[in-house]
Amino acid sequence: MRTDESIAIVGCSCRFPKAADLDSFWELLTAGRDAITEVPEGRWPSGQAPHARAGGFLDDVDLFDADFFGISPNEAAAMDPQQRLILELAWEAMEDAAIVPASLRGSGCGVFIGAAADDYSAMVALGGPAAITRHSLTGLHRGIIANRVSFTLGLHGPSLAVDTGQSSSAVAVHLACRSILGGECALAVAGGVNLNLVAGSALRAERFGALSPDGRCHTFDARANGYVRGEGGGVIVLKPLSDALADGDRVYCVVLGSAVNSDGDKDSLAVPNQLAQEAVLRAACARAAVDPASIQYVELHGTGTRVGDPVEAAALGGALGAGRDAGRPLLVGSVKTNIGHLEGAAGIAGVLKAALCIRRREIPPSLNFVTPNPDIPLDRLNLAVRSTGGPWPRPDEPLLAGVSSFGMGGTNCHLLLGQAPGAAVEAPGEVGPLLAWPISARSRGALRGQAARLSDFLAARSDLGLADVGFSLASTRSSFEHRAVVVARTRADFLRGLADLARGAPSPAVLDGRCDAPSGPGFVFSGQDTGWAAAAWLRLRDVSVFRREVLACAEAVDAHSDLSLADLLRHEPVDRDEVAQPLRLAVMLGLAALWRSVGVRPDAVVGRGIGEVAAARAAGALSIEDAARLAVWRGREAAEPPGVRPRPAEVAVYSAVTGERLAATDLDSGHWSRALGEHTRFERALGAMANDGHPVLIEIGPRTLNANQAPVAVAMEGGGWQEFLRAAARAHVRGTTVAWQVVNAEFGGRRVPLPTYAFQRERHWLACDPAGPPAPVEAPQPAGVPAASGPVRAGSVREVVLDAAAATLGHRQLAAGDATRTFKDLGFDSHAALELRDRVGDVTGLRLPASLVFDHPTPAALADHLRDRLAATEPAPAAASLDAALHTIGAAVAGLTVDDERAAVRARLLELVWRLDEEGAGTENGTDEELLATLEREFGPPPGPPHDRGDPHGE
Repeated sequence: MRTDESIAIVGCSCRFPKAADLDSFWELLTAGRDAITEVPEGRWPSGQAPHARAGGFLDDVDLFDADFFGISPNEAAAMDPQQRLILELAWEAMEDAAIVPASLRGSGCGVFIGAAADDYSAMVALGGPAAITRHSLTGLHRGIIANRVSFTLGLHGPSLAVDTGQSSSAVAVHLACRSILGGECALAVAGGVNLNLVAGSALRAERFGALSPDGRCHTFDARANGYVRGEGGGVIVLKPLSDALADGDRVYCVVLGSAVNSDGDKDSLAVPNQLAQEAVLRAACARAAVDPASIQYVELHGTGTRVGDPVEAAALGGALGAGRDAGRPLLVGSVKTNIGHLEGAAGIAGVLKAALCIRRREIPPSLNFVTPNPDIPLDRLNLAVRSTGGPWPRPDEPLLAGVSSFGMGGTNCHLLLGQAPGAAVEAPGEVGPLLAWPISARSRGALRGQAARLSDFLAARSDLGLADVGFSLASTRSSFEHRAVVVARTRADFLRGLADLARGAPSPAVLDGRCDAPSGPGFVFSGQDTGWAAAAWLRLRDVSVFRREVLACAEAVDAHSDLSLADLLRHEPVDRDEVAQPLRLAVMLGLAALWRSVGVRPDAVVGRGIGEVAAARAAGALSIEDAARLAVWRGREAAEPPGVRPRPAEVAVYSAVTGERLAATDLDSGHWSRALGEHTRFERALGAMANDGHPVLIEIGPRTLNANQAPVAVAMEGGGWQEFLRAAARAHVRGTTVAWQVVNAEFGGRRVPLPTYAFQRERHWLACDPAGPPAPVEAPQPAGVPAASGPVRAGSVREVVLDAAAATLGHRQLAAGDATRTFKDLGFDSHAALELRDRVGDVTGLRLPASLVFDHPTPAALADHLRDRLAATEPAPAAASLDAALHTIGAAVAGLTVDDERAAVRARLLELVWRLDEEGAGTENGTDEELLATLEREFGPPPGPPHDRGDPHGE
């Protein structure tokens, strides 16, 4: 347990009215603007809640990137948009914290989300029974808001949706901190969300008397007459301060202590209790071991109500104002004056504002304060409203801020925040000669969006070092299937490459592609010529890992010969095998070490010539001494190879001598004797590697393979660092994992903040219109869904599976690339899996098990299985053999030499053959009936009963 430790806020995200991210939120605050508008068109009918027309609203609450989170359109439409918003905010907060979300899968990370509204449920109720689907129970349950994050990210820590009314999200932060301190989790996501979607919830607040007729929060002002509602959400990432400092995290601020209590017995349920508020303030200070008089600023609950404001002010004066010098009042302000009262998410809005104030060492103005409320004696309470923005007061002292949040039912929460120790302004890292920036996304459109966001961000942040950006892209962002790498030297070149990628235009600085399934590559040691090896040495000898491996090989060669490879490397090598063979070996091993240094390790190797020796050494099947002896022997062309002691290989070894995978014991002296003159089965070995699951081949040297030998081959077009980086980029975009952070760290790269993911949002909403008559919720029918009119043939199975999957999930169609995605990633649950089973069974006519989707987890795998089943059950069509016969007949007739008298007969036969083929009867999809029908149209029915005519259906 860490009972006395501070908790660091290391990541933040928000979506507030007129503030889609932290930067725009801070700009809104410091500019002294509010985000209050009329109810957006279409949100609810203008005749409903006519006195609650003002508010702080988000744009496009109906949009969501469902595909990114593996959620089907059908399920997304049934989900409360609060669930959807929190998913996006949790992802963005993780990225802001420099955490790759996938790295947390299986961890005990906790999720604590405050939420108090159910407006989407009310919309479904208006739609009647037809609006309820199999996804409604989980989609509308408020408790699922936190669980949805835990499920999507695979987190096993506490997962709680917190509802204490208006203090819900502040209490969620308190509970997250207590969970960390109690040892339940070492990392936590905390926040809150609130969306105002129906007039009914506004009407309830209006008739309760809570809303301001002016549509503004006049916090602590004489005009205070209620609050204006707002909506949005915010998320923070929390971890122990000691862990954050050890991990080198950027720390916004720390939670020094917090407390929660209840008003208990009082005059009325919804009337605040001054003594209870004073108690929670003192408890938070005691827990943080902070003198109340040292707190410089408090972010108020500050709703601007006639009753609530005076009670809160009195509690602050009693607990925090007393004991401080008269000339140093406690400064107070309220974010509700900017964005309205976010109710269940109000607390997290206050926390984010206070955290940014501490981080930026500045306090923005609290709006709508002109004349002090006569019921709030500010001077006597030693309080002052921060009505004008400016620097933090007393910046030479530790920065301390409180955040208050009170629930209507009496649940009070106070959080005490302070500056992080040793907080300093970040400086740009050193710039290297040539760097690589990896970018990826779940779709092609999102990849372009990622490039655009990064380009815009960097255009305004010239202080960031290029290596810092590359390192952060590699170490703090997830790697998805659509990938690009920008390789450049200067900021201008990087920005041009990003702009081209954002437009979808080709760029010499950008390499991009799609990786359907990451896989370990195969290394191909083709045995490059001596000139290329010498050039590669000269261009890469300053790269330490390459140089070290080459020199290690040189020492081994020198130990077994009278050659001095070290001297050879200092001079232009002569063109004879005696020295060329060891040189080629050393350079190939150096290149293999260079690939390994950036995280690229082979799953299989193959080589030819001296490359087969390098391949065996790279696989661990030969010691460096044995490899050196073989290189010297090959250069001198001695009669007998040296004795070698093969070792168990660490990866699969394929041989150009046998064309097959070798066992470790096969690499004896006899093998190397045969390998001296035989490598004719090299292409066969390449094919065996591909068939065994190594589709990406990396040539350890220049390009020697063609497209027929290796459809996905990566090679260095030259022997320098730029060529290596571009080769690594080509391998990366085709599915090979490259540790780009290592490349950028070589040039001083370190973590810096970057833009978060460019979500590709689409509309997902109820089909019913709450303002009109209910309409049934129906999934959009995809084009081309096969009708259940009979079994299909094996050749069209993949299309059947994709169309059936699209219909099940609610897509209009699925892309061909979706065939290799897992059904879970596409958004299937157990109910959808059964529905797909039924759809596919109806179309194919096959009896299929309930476990079909789980046994074959991708559309491609399922299609292969169904194709095999169909091929085993359907008879081979006679038309396939007739097709071959027709072509034979056609060729024979066309080659006949005939006189004029028989020319007409030949022409007639050719016409018949052409017509049979043209009408499809002679193709592999034709049937006996089609062929016979065509013949009968030409010649009439032949005599005899059906079975004499070869009719397969005759009796």
